Amino acid sequence: MKNLLTASLASLLVCGIAHGAADVSGKWSGAPFYFIFKQDGNKLSGSGGPSEKEQIVSFDNGVVEGDRITFQAGSLQVDLRVMGDEIRGEMKNGADTLKVFLKRVDAPPNGAQSTKAFDVASVKRLPPPPGGVLSSMKLEPGRLTCSNCNSSTP
Repeated sequence: MKNLLTASLASLLVCGIAHGAADVSGKWSGAPFYFIFKQDGNKLSGSGGPSEKEQIVSFDNGVVEGDRITFQAGSLQVDLRVMGDEIRGEMKNGADTLKVFLKRVDAPPNGAQSTKAFDVASVKRLPPPPGGVLSSMKLEPGRLTCSNCNSSTP
């Protein structure tokens, strides 16, 4: 009887954990990333790249545990947290770490094209920093900050 009770409780716990896992199947975007995830229970596979049409890496070793997603794509180690229709976390490639912010991609209603625009844009000319020009880009939710960039900077 004790073994049956233990097995039943373990089964309920496993079902509860599987049921509590976030559903991340679908398309997710956040510059410069575009991911397409396919979830089957707590297993995750998918691909990623700079756009929906240009998927340059794929993986089939992902795991979804509650609100946490982990997978490896090539030399990249990815550790993300799901918060509704947003995913945040980081990707590591050796000693380099890159912050990730993604939003679920929704198809526009009735096939309409979605347009993206800035509410406010500010451009300021500054002299180059001492020691040479080093360009950088920082992406935060709702904000893109570029330093020492020009129109030819990719």
